[in-house]
Amino acid sequence: MRSERHKKAAKNDHMLIHNDIVVLATDGVTDNVFDEQIIDQCLKPHMKASGDLPKPEDAALCISSLAESISYSETIVTPWTENATAAGKDRKKNTGGKEDDITVIVAQVKLHH
Repeated sequence: MRSERHKKAAKNDHMLIHNDIVVLATDGVTDNVFDEQIIDQCLKPHMKASGDLPKPEDAALCISSLAESISYSETIVTPWTENATAAGKDRKKNTGGKEDDITVIVAQVKLHH
């Protein structure tokens, strides 16, 4: 018998092309960091003009460090804040970072013909 705590993971299919960047992250990241922050602060600075991401591990470290630093804030507006407010919860009681486990994997698709 499965407990309610162990829910099934969502299954998604995505079409990927050469040089697409894939970021897999736990909710310790997604509750604290907006997608735009990940792109602007952690992916773009590590990319070459060609679109190559030579060291995806550097981008992953940047993302995890950003998520951790935000998790300690008591006043910042996060994706968690936005989702709680959209669900009708008090914005003031849901500002600030959310402490949680943080795991990030960054990979770049390389297709060779």
